[in-house]
Amino acid sequence: MKNRENIILIIVGILVTVFITFIFLESLKFGLIILIFLLFLLLLLKSRKLSFNDIPLLLLLFSVLLPPIRFESTPYVRPELILILITWPLFLLGRIAKGESIKLRWTPTHKWFFIFGASILISILWVWIFQNFSPTPRDFFEIAKLIEYFLIFAFVTNLNTKRENFRKYYIFTICIFLIATVFAFIQRGNLFPGFNESFIGYVAPKHLDEWLAHRRIVGTVGNPNEFGILMVMASSLAISGTLWIKKIGLKILSFLSFAIFSFTITLTLSRSALIVFLINLLFILFLKYTRRFGLKGKAKLVFLIFPTIIILGLIILQIAPPKFIRRAISGLGIETDVSFQNRLNIWKENLEIWKQSPIFGWGPGKDAMTTIVDNEWLLLLRRYGIVGVVIFIFWFGRFYSGLSRIQRKEKTNLYLEIFSIFLQASLIGIAIYMIPAAFYHSLQLMPILMTLLGLVYSQYKTKRTKNSILAT
Repeated sequence: MKNRENIILIIVGILVTVFITFIFLESLKFGLIILIFLLFLLLLLKSRKLSFNDIPLLLLLFSVLLPPIRFESTPYVRPELILILITWPLFLLGRIAKGESIKLRWTPTHKWFFIFGASILISILWVWIFQNFSPTPRDFFEIAKLIEYFLIFAFVTNLNTKRENFRKYYIFTICIFLIATVFAFIQRGNLFPGFNESFIGYVAPKHLDEWLAHRRIVGTVGNPNEFGILMVMASSLAISGTLWIKKIGLKILSFLSFAIFSFTITLTLSRSALIVFLINLLFILFLKYTRRFGLKGKAKLVFLIFPTIIILGLIILQIAPPKFIRRAISGLGIETDVSFQNRLNIWKENLEIWKQSPIFGWGPGKDAMTTIVDNEWLLLLRRYGIVGVVIFIFWFGRFYSGLSRIQRKEKTNLYLEIFSIFLQASLIGIAIYMIPAAFYHSLQLMPILMTLLGLVYSQYKTKRTKNSILAT
């Protein structure tokens, strides 16, 4: 066994050396970042101060709070991508070194990653062969993006997450979202002018002028709308905790967090986020809460919860930026709203393109077609056709049904139930948010969703577990 471990360590050492050397040749700064991060991760794992069960916490921390790593000549890289690419080999090789079999928890949702990936590849090949529309290397990045999402979801799902740890995950997630709001308040109040301009110029260079003119905050995300939907997810988690948690201390923390997240949404001036926030809130209150707690829950909702939320809403509207109120009101008149009319024109153009290849679409087509459609459903339709969109709907529908199943079977686990309800509301909200904006293509938002879904799906009870080809 000792000789076997030594051989594996030598092989790993050679592979890591080759990898780091290649990275250094491409970019000295990127190579140093990877090397330092790898050494730090190995040190923590070796000292047992960090276990693989802590990786979901790091994924959330990196995804929510850390900016991308930008380079002059190459595309930017997200830190959570580096983390998951390093973690998987360490996880697999650690199992092999110990002589343990490698088993992956396989849920019905896993296969839909591959089915949707196949639809992307078919779309690329279809227009290449039958439409004489040649793909570019950048088009295949969409498959790489899906692989990243799968690696995050599959790793977190495969962890042996203890049910009692969900309380820790809940508090940690709320705290991470609260830290993100600190950046929002600093930006809104322009508390540190030099820092704000540098930070926003790095995280969201396209929105620096908009922030300077209107103080439309971007938080820790590169877009005000995306930070808005992130705060919608945070508020959905907080209101679920407020309603379900019985301990008064955590209940108060959850309600205060809900108030902070709700107010932060107004600072983004995002009408899309506001609409999704209201839909998620109604879904949790009137569909989930009343069904879970019956007649007693309905009475409590009518006489206590709903009036409290209305009062909170009125207070938030009093302190919200005046421009947010004006934008919300202008959105009611879509015929005269300039932003909406511009969106309609873009939608019409892309619909005409889709009609020329309706079944399988045109593939990503990044060099020949715009990626800015202001409607992610339409973008998916233009790229992957009816087939791709139907598969995408079934994929996310499977996520939702799996969450419902876990919620029904795990009602004794309070915090797991909270996560299940919050994610069901989030999936519905995301589907609506994708009408005027984008979520799936966001390399920051999707890893957050995949991590949280993976945590809940780690409790998915399967009748069989599939062995990987590396099983020993």
